[in-house]
Amino acid sequence: MVASKTMFKIAGVLQHYDWGGTTFLTQLLQLQPEQIPIKNAEYWVGAHPKGPSILLNSNCLGAEANLYELIKANPQGYLNAYVAKKFNNTLPYLFKILDVQQTLSIQVHPTKEQAQVCFMRENNLGMPLDAPDRQFKDNNHKPELMIALSDFWLLHGFKPPRELMATLHYYQHFHNLLCHFAHEDYEAFYRYIMGMPQPMVNAHLIPLLQEERVKKQNGTLTKNDPGWWSTKFYEGKELISIDRGIFSIYFFNLVYAQPGEAIFQKAGLPHAYLEGQNIEIMANSDNVLRGGLTSKKIDIDLLLQHIAFVPTNPQKYRPPKPEPDVINYPVPIDDFAISKINLSTQKSLSACTFSLEILFCYQGATTLMSDNNKQDYLSLQAGEFAMILPNSNYHIVAQQDAICFKAYVPRPIN
Repeated sequence: MVASKTMFKIAGVLQHYDWGGTTFLTQLLQLQPEQIPIKNAEYWVGAHPKGPSILLNSNCLGAEANLYELIKANPQGYLNAYVAKKFNNTLPYLFKILDVQQTLSIQVHPTKEQAQVCFMRENNLGMPLDAPDRQFKDNNHKPELMIALSDFWLLHGFKPPRELMATLHYYQHFHNLLCHFAHEDYEAFYRYIMGMPQPMVNAHLIPLLQEERVKKQNGTLTKNDPGWWSTKFYEGKELISIDRGIFSIYFFNLVYAQPGEAIFQKAGLPHAYLEGQNIEIMANSDNVLRGGLTSKKIDIDLLLQHIAFVPTNPQKYRPPKPEPDVINYPVPIDDFAISKINLSTQKSLSACTFSLEILFCYQGATTLMSDNNKQDYLSLQAGEFAMILPNSNYHIVAQQDAICFKAYVPRPIN
């Protein structure tokens, strides 16, 4: 049974991957730094079974109550009846903070239908969920919206035809690939380069990387050039057997996002993060199909089965200037929504939850106060998270100039 309290402080789970940093997340979340620096790549907040959040002030629910188990025991109480029914008794979103210091893998996420079929197939093969060669960790899709917290660079979908053709003309080591894109056939073109024998990959990319290294040393490359990122990936490494994922750095859109700007990545869209810190809100899934630039399992055939071979014109969302008190980032699906809240000192905002909400105090300090129970309140400092139950009326009061991010499931449009 859900307790009379409606709001709880919660703690997420750090995920350690080799592309992460060592200081940003520990400082942001006010965690004790490790004696030996560890790569802290992601901080998960939600109810994914791989890393469910813990309720911190939850004596009425049991010490360190696990959000995944609480929802499993009482889905309608923690999600509401509509969300529980629509999303099969699970919290449909996952909130993350990322610290990207090195390039992430070239990757794509499946559709929900693809994930359901492939997850069941791997289950039927008897593959444990933590098996190193398992590709589908759950049966869900993973569309995601990222909001930049710093200057942020990423790869996002195939370049439009004219731009991709210009890239092939500009770099002499790509000239013999022009014929493979003569009819603007993205599938034939990308299948060719991703299936190319390794000696041919090396023949294209070793001399290219050698030239790019000289340009970088001469100061003629910037972060707006693909060569900056290809040479960063091979910084301090010998150019022997080149990762074919380097091709994608040149053939995908290179996107720069300023703090506060956002971009949505749908199923089938190939992408990779390059550098910076961001917030991600996504469907509650860990299904990632990789094709290069990673030490994790790569399955190019599987990647190619799930890519949408179409050009992309990146659509960044830029908040209005000056920013209003509440910015609702546009998301074209109904699994999740996210808002940014800007409050000056002592200013307040009223809220009424539909679904379970997760609130992150990014800067400043706030107090959350229930409208119905004076004993039901929380004080949040920068770096802290709260969970607010469905059908709750509350106020957010800024004790200092505050920036918060709120994740939730949107109300259905009738």
